[in-house]
Amino acid sequence: MSSTPYAQAPNPLLGTEMADASIYQFNPQQLFCVCKNPYVPGQFMIQCDGCNDWYHGMCSGITPEQANKMETFFCRRCRYRGSKRRVQEEPSDHLEPVDTVRILAQWEAEDEMRRLEKQQERILKRQNIRPELIRHLESILKQAISLSENYIADKIALIKTQGKDRFSSEVSELPDLQLALIEIRDLLTNSNQLRTMTMQIEQSMFDNFKSERCKAYREQYKSIRDKLLAPQENDFRLRVLRGIIPGRDLGNMNYKLTQNPIK
Repeated sequence: MSSTPYAQAPNPLLGTEMADASIYQFNPQQLFCVCKNPYVPGQFMIQCDGCNDWYHGMCSGITPEQANKMETFFCRRCRYRGSKRRVQEEPSDHLEPVDTVRILAQWEAEDEMRRLEKQQERILKRQNIRPELIRHLESILKQAISLSENYIADKIALIKTQGKDRFSSEVSELPDLQLALIEIRDLLTNSNQLRTMTMQIEQSMFDNFKSERCKAYREQYKSIRDKLLAPQENDFRLRVLRGIIPGRDLGNMNYKLTQNPIK
C-alpha cells in the first residue's frame, strides 16, 4: 500500500519512509479514483494493493491517520471481486459473505452512478445547460414510460382475453409486445440508461440550437414533450423508448421521423 505524503506506510520503493507523491509523477491531466478527478498537490491519496489504482482518501473514507495503521488497502471494486470469488469457491455451508457481496455490489453501482453524474455535470457546465432542464426531461421520459407500459399491458391483456378470432391480425404481435414491455420496464429501473437517453436528447438539441434560451430550442423542446406525452402517440413513444428512434435524433425531429409506426 502506498499513499501521498500525509501517511507513512510500507512501500516497495521507499520501505517505511514517507511516500513522496512526486516520485509517482502524477500527470495533472490524469483522472483518478471513482470520482474521476485529478490529483491535487497536498491532497491525501492512497493506492489500492489489488489494482494499483490511486484513490482520494475522502472518496474512500480513509484518513491519513487510519492509513498509517493499515498494512494493506483494497478499493471497493477489488473487495467486491475478492468477496465474490470467495463465495463462489466456498462450500454451500459457508455462504455468510453473500450479504457482503450484495452490499459491495451496491457500492459499486453507486460509485458508477456518481461517476456518470459528475461526467454529465461537467458536460452541462461546459455547454451552459441548466441541470433542472435535464431533470425535467427525465420526468417527461418517465411519464412516457408509464403511458407505454399501460398501453402495452392493456393490449396484451385484450389479445389474450378476446382470442384469435377477433384479433387474428394482432396475435403475431404478442411476442414483440411482451419484449417491448420488458424493455421499457428495464429502462425505468435502470437510472444509468435513462440518464443516457436524456443526455442524448439534450445533446442533440444543443448541437442543433447551441442555446437553450433561443426560441427554436424552446419550440423543439415543446414539440418533443407534446409528442412523447400525447395519448394517441403510442407508436412514436415506443419507438423512442426502445431506441428505434435514437435520442440523438430527436433534436432535429421532423414530420418524417415520426411516421411509419412500429409493427
